[in-house]
Amino acid sequence: MFQADLLRGKKVLITGGGSGLGKSMGRRFLELGAELVICGRRQEVLEETVAEFHTDYLGRAAWHVCDIRDADAVEAVVGAVWQDGPLDVLVNNAAANPYFGPAIDMPEWAFDKTLEVNIKGYFLHIQHAARLMRETGGGCVINISSIAGIRPGPNELTYALTKAAVINMTKGWAKELGPHGIR
Repeated sequence: MFQADLLRGKKVLITGGGSGLGKSMGRRFLELGAELVICGRRQEVLEETVAEFHTDYLGRAAWHVCDIRDADAVEAVVGAVWQDGPLDVLVNNAAANPYFGPAIDMPEWAFDKTLEVNIKGYFLHIQHAARLMRETGGGCVINISSIAGIRPGPNELTYALTKAAVINMTKGWAKELGPHGIR
């Protein structure tokens, strides 16, 4: 059953929220009444997405530029989101896959970027958001993975291993944060 006010009064942060899956999830959260904050690397994309959301949803969306590999940037964004009240839902959606091909030929920079975005970025967002969620009695973290994390395809070894790490990281964080009301 569709309930337009199901998430009224709840604040949601989506990484990689300016396009693709992140944008689609953001639209749905807004349809359900949430207040939305999206972050990503490209200011122009974020601005366009929020302008579109404002037209449809009366301004319940905001944006922040953030490279999720940068701990200081993540801390700043999470802190800024909390200035107007607690964060109820964190959606770790941003991902990178800069190389598609045989792992034996993968350049080191592509390996590093994939791990930094797909694992470190998720970890940092959870770490900073959970510290604050713990103080306010709980929250929800949604980590977006991929079927590749369970069943890797050809030419995507590093991407697949990062998505497997996201699955395992989610299980580990759930055990650590569950007693604090964070699911």
